[in-house]
Amino acid sequence: MKRIERKVHEVGAVRSHLFVEGFTAASFHVLTHAAVLYMVRKKRATDLNTRQSPR
Repeated sequence: MKRIERKVHEVGAVRSHLFVEGFTAASFHVLTHAAVLYMVRKKRATDLNTRQSPR
């Protein structure tokens, strides 16, 4: 009986580890995407501003 319980525990640990890794990767991807979008929007905004007001 002990061996089966240990196996179940190991599988659970592996599953939770994979879930955490997947979650971390997903959140990192989302953050990167958001940062890129923010940079692009900011750049576009500054480009528009420089076009509208020639210095």
